[in-house]
Amino acid sequence: MGIHIRSTGPSDVLVQVQWNVRVELVSFAILFYDYLTTLDLEVEYFWNGSSRGLGTILFYINRYLSLLGNIPIIIFFFWPEPLLRSNRCHALEIYQQFFLSLVQLVISILFILRLYAIYAHDKRVLTLLCILTTGMVGNGLLQWYISQNDAAVLDIPQALISQAGCLQSYTSAQGLHMVYLWLGVLVVDLIVFSLTLRKTLQLFKDIPGGIVTVIMRDGVLYFGIITLTNSANILAFALGKDYMKGLLPIFANIIASVMMSHLMLNLRDGQVYSMEVDLGGPPKLLIASQRSALVFKPWDTVEMSVDVYV
Repeated sequence: MGIHIRSTGPSDVLVQVQWNVRVELVSFAILFYDYLTTLDLEVEYFWNGSSRGLGTILFYINRYLSLLGNIPIIIFFFWPEPLLRSNRCHALEIYQQFFLSLVQLVISILFILRLYAIYAHDKRVLTLLCILTTGMVGNGLLQWYISQNDAAVLDIPQALISQAGCLQSYTSAQGLHMVYLWLGVLVVDLIVFSLTLRKTLQLFKDIPGGIVTVIMRDGVLYFGIITLTNSANILAFALGKDYMKGLLPIFANIIASVMMSHLMLNLRDGQVYSMEVDLGGPPKLLIASQRSALVFKPWDTVEMSVDVYV
């Protein structure tokens, strides 16, 4: 591993640390505020015992993994002394990268189930999405591993070490690898959005309003917000300096997790309706939803929102 030492001015370090503190505070505030303000919806739509299956399990994993998994990051971000004394900041970096990857993987699986249901159990769509997700995860692991070969220790004044804590600084080469990592995430989001929009526009001709509108609206909203945050994250890695390169990964990850929770909660907040859609030949798509509940459970023929009848 080619680790070298580089230096930067004290004033630059202080400004970069202050920016990181502000962004992390905003990120964690969004996470916990959103949880508290949507807890009543979670209780109403998920805690009643009628919702079971992989979709519900993944909803809980996404929601509470993001909530609880960020706690060690919060603690050691604002109280880094134990890690500094034992020289274990690298362990926190590994944990953070693993945690961010795991959250993105859970979100991707939820999107796979969502699109698999919308496309009436089309195995081609399922195969494509699995390949894309595998490629995204593989690219992320590869880029992070390669970036470790270009790691550098930032030489800063002793008085600023406690303020910088375990913040990760990146070289230009490392920043480029992180750009490639997050571009992989952005490409998968773009393909998922395109597939969602294509199918919902087709269905909208036969089912004006209802769950189709919810899926389309939330898909556009999710992609718009995620594109903005991921683009800002990519630009920070590409153009930022030292600590500023790693300014937005946690923020982008929290926004993605929060948006996914809202997508699933919104699907529960609908009307009871049933409609058979002729797709121009077998199979036909039956949309039958109570609170638009279980679009994430396409294999469940008892309580479902999307099923296929040949």
